[in-house]
Amino acid sequence: MAFPINVAIIGSGLSGLSLALALALHQQRIPLTLYERHPSPLNIGGAVMLSPNALKVLDVVGVYDRVRVKGYNFETLEYKDENGKLLETYEFGGKKKYGYRGLRIYRSVLIEELLGMLREKGVVVVFGKKFVSVVKETDTEVVWEWEDGSVQSASILVGADGIHSTVRRYLNPDLKPTFTGMAGITAAVLTEQLKLPPGYHIPVTISHPMLVDLLLLRKKLMDRRC
Repeated sequence: MAFPINVAIIGSGLSGLSLALALALHQQRIPLTLYERHPSPLNIGGAVMLSPNALKVLDVVGVYDRVRVKGYNFETLEYKDENGKLLETYEFGGKKKYGYRGLRIYRSVLIEELLGMLREKGVVVVFGKKFVSVVKETDTEVVWEWEDGSVQSASILVGADGIHSTVRRYLNPDLKPTFTGMAGITAAVLTEQLKLPPGYHIPVTISHPMLVDLLLLRKKLMDRRC
């Protein structure tokens, strides 16, 4: 089977950037372009907690050593109620057992590092191009339309455009994401301004009383699987 002539990736989030970097590193001489509908990088606020399986991917593409020192490395995550009572301790990583400690890092920092490595590899990232729909698909190419009415083609089209993926809609038109009824709210505080009560360590999740029963149920289910 011959190698594809070129690859197009829709979406410059963490998945799209990581895939583009992996292709640039391990499949040489394959033209690759990444497209993003926003006019600039997705430097959305907040942080992400990366477990060893995610960090292994970042290590393979060569970005782990760059970001490891720019975040907070840890091994366990605690869940406490509003009164400080420990509900659960969740193992999130460990050098000896998993090869990596967990990493909490600003999403914007991770994206900037991935973009920087793509620039070093000469991968083109085009901003301000919104994918609309696939126009035609053959054995050798995929043709799609942009919001401005222009069309483009590639040998392979990859959809990495998030939970409301327009590319996925072409493959699975009846598939619709559903809300699970849970939401997470995060905030960032400068380390020098942070004052934790005795018995707390970073990171910790403070659970609202409505979530306590759910966490305990989750723990029972996990115990049964072990």
